[in-house]
Amino acid sequence: MEARVFVTPPSTDSTAQLGSGAPVFGAPCWVSLMARDLSAAMDFYGATMGWTFVPAELGEEFRVALADGVPVAGIGALAPSLQVAVAWTPYFAVEDADVTAARIRERGATVAVGPVALHTGRGALAADRDGAVFGIWQGLLVSNWETWRDTAPAWTRLHTRNAFDAAIFYGEVL
Repeated sequence: MEARVFVTPPSTDSTAQLGSGAPVFGAPCWVSLMARDLSAAMDFYGATMGWTFVPAELGEEFRVALADGVPVAGIGALAPSLQVAVAWTPYFAVEDADVTAARIRERGATVAVGPVALHTGRGALAADRDGAVFGIWQGLLVSNWETWRDTAPAWTRLHTRNAFDAAIFYGEVL
């Protein structure tokens, strides 16, 4: 199973603001990519999307992608020893990361990392019962993240064997 995130081509509109507006809990709020070659990934997305990159508090091997100075995604380097698929991971806004992580576990899914505290909030990385990886985030958000700019993610799609079960799972945990 996989979650796919699609990004649209660049434009010149820049209306997002950090931390303004009310969050929509359960809605996508961020994406991150763990790549085998961080430099190549930054070169590719810089050239195709016009993104620039700044260091992030997650360490030397992680960057925040900016479109016109506003955060749109995270890109990090996979440890060479990890044999996992390279894929974009969607994060969903939640009111309480600890409560949401407990609900994920109660419903038979996996919380692989976290919740952990970062400078702007708390997050966790999880996998649903079919193995689709996703994250949860409680904290500062980019307002209107999913709609404000053409170079932001356009939609998130889940490929699953059982759409009904997935709808129940995500409806209950998010």
